[in-house]
Amino acid sequence: MSRSQERSTFIDLVLSGHARASDIEDFIEEWHDLPEDSPEAQIEVYDYLGMTWDEYRLWAEHAESLRFIIAARRAEQPVENILQQSKMIGAAARSREHSEAAKVLQWLAERGRIVAK
Repeated sequence: MSRSQERSTFIDLVLSGHARASDIEDFIEEWHDLPEDSPEAQIEVYDYLGMTWDEYRLWAEHAESLRFIIAARRAEQPVENILQQSKMIGAAARSREHSEAAKVLQWLAERGRIVAK
C-alpha cells in the first residue's frame, strides 16, 4: 500500500497549501527515519513524496524543477508543457522564470528525455 492511499503525500500537501515546496527535504528525512518494518518504508521515496519516477528523477537531477512539477500537477498537465509555457511567457517578460524553464528544457533535451521544440 502506498503512502498516498494511507495519508496525504508531500505533493498532495503542497497542492492543498498545507506544506511548502521547500519542505521536501523534511519529507525525505522522514522517509529515511521510518522503521524498516513499516509499510511506508517498503515503498520508494518518489512514491512516498507523491511523485512519479520521472518527476523525482527530474527534481533529483535539477532541483529548481520542483516548482514546475508542482505547477504541472496543479494544472494536470505534463511538466514539459508547463516548462514550454513558462518559457514562452517568460520570454515576453524577460523573467527569471523564463531562464529557469529554458535551462530545464535544454537540460531535458540534451539528455534525450524530451524532443526539443
